[in-house]
Amino acid sequence: MRDRPVVLARVTLLAALPGRRAVEPTGPSIAELGGSAVPFLPSFSDVLAKLRELEAAAAGFDSIGLPAEADNLVRRVPLLVRVGERVVPALALEMLRVAAGEATLLVRVDAAGIASLTVGRRRIATDRNAMKAIHFAPPDPRRRLAATDLLADPALAARLRGRLVLVGSSAAGPFDIKATQTSAAMPGSEVHAQLLESILAGAEATRPSGALGLELGLALVTCLLVLVLVPRLAAFATMALGGTVALLLLGGAFWLFVERRILLDATFPALAGLLVYTFFVFTNYVREEAGRKALRDAFGRHLSGPMVDLPVADSSALRLGGELREATVTFVDICEFTAISGRLPPGRLTELVNRVLTAVAEAIQRHGGTIDKFIGDAVMAFWNAPLHDPEHRRNACLAALEAPEEIARLDAALRAEEAAGGEPWPAVRVAIGINTGPCHIGNMGSEQRSPYSALGRPVNVAARVEAPTGEPGHPILVGATTAAGAAELARLELPPVVTRGSREATAVSALLGRYGAAAPPAVATEPRPGGITR
Repeated sequence: MRDRPVVLARVTLLAALPGRRAVEPTGPSIAELGGSAVPFLPSFSDVLAKLRELEAAAAGFDSIGLPAEADNLVRRVPLLVRVGERVVPALALEMLRVAAGEATLLVRVDAAGIASLTVGRRRIATDRNAMKAIHFAPPDPRRRLAATDLLADPALAARLRGRLVLVGSSAAGPFDIKATQTSAAMPGSEVHAQLLESILAGAEATRPSGALGLELGLALVTCLLVLVLVPRLAAFATMALGGTVALLLLGGAFWLFVERRILLDATFPALAGLLVYTFFVFTNYVREEAGRKALRDAFGRHLSGPMVDLPVADSSALRLGGELREATVTFVDICEFTAISGRLPPGRLTELVNRVLTAVAEAIQRHGGTIDKFIGDAVMAFWNAPLHDPEHRRNACLAALEAPEEIARLDAALRAEEAAGGEPWPAVRVAIGINTGPCHIGNMGSEQRSPYSALGRPVNVAARVEAPTGEPGHPILVGATTAAGAAELARLELPPVVTRGSREATAVSALLGRYGAAAPPAVATEPRPGGITR
């Protein structure tokens, strides 16, 4: 070793080993141009010492280390490392220095980090951390010469004349087998040999010190493109845009590597754009879910659960804005409510009204009705909005026939509570008025609150034909248009009704029940002269 230019490799340690002597990380002098290289270098605490006799005979010392990437492949080698406060060259760099007979290494530093290293007249570009990417070639058996063959045939030594030689192990036991892009098992000495080959042949791959800044800039531009264009484009155009941008980034990086041997990470800006696009997709999904919830909440106050699911699943089935359409309107009122309210304290009166209106609302919603509002002791509902219902007149009549049945069951429950020792409840009856005609339907009210409601003369007529006290024997009165849509239901024509604010008489019928059902209650069938004013 004393007679030849031999470089002795030292293993760098992240932490000093206990019981071992401290080793001075000797090496060549380092000249720094543009600033200190120390902050940018991989840092180690110590190096592993060799035998004193070998260290005394070596012409140079270096660090060896082949850090793997996240996918466990070796792609880059640090040409300089930091041991304590000392800068130590890597194996390939130190071999080049000793072979060139140089005593000093020049390190150029710029604002981004380390720009290049110079050995004699050879300038080697690195990334900002002095890492050198290797332009790997496939494994070549001609690079290797087994020590046993050399000892057995000294004539083979001629192959080593004038060459840089690395002495190392290819056995698996020393754990110096590395995975690279071109080989799943490459000896560490061959990795260093390929690095030396690419540097000497001028075929080295280069990652400029400003590559990170360029990648961040590309990522920013990509994200801005996504932010600006995605909200303005349709889904297919967005996919086409994303694919085009990804192809440009990846294709551009591939061209730079093949034609210029420049390494840029195109996956970073591509993934940044994908992340922003994913955020857009997520926010649109959240907005859609919020819209569905708002829609469900808005119509849940008016429709039954299954009816709400229809417009939520298909928003084209409804219109929230004002429109004119034929609707059947129903008013249900508690009969003799003034007298009832005088007999019950406020708490029990509230309980009674809630139980009555709940029973009526269930009958309305069972037949697809939309509850407009509760008006004290009354309920207003309509059919054929927001969802189209071709049987709206019939369904409104069926709901009206079921409402007294629900009230009868409620009254039986009240009587049972009295029999069980509870306080007495008054008898409860309801009066119902139904009318059909063109109505203005939509969100109506103030800017702060605009409930979904119906307006128009048919609404007023329905409210007027429903008598507060209930016509004796006729709890359900329907207009002529409504009756025409429920021909299979039994009804009795009554004298016309002249509503307040109108000079026109409205033909009404008493709805009695379904044909074939139990006999309707006795009714007064004689016509009354002059009609009834309500």
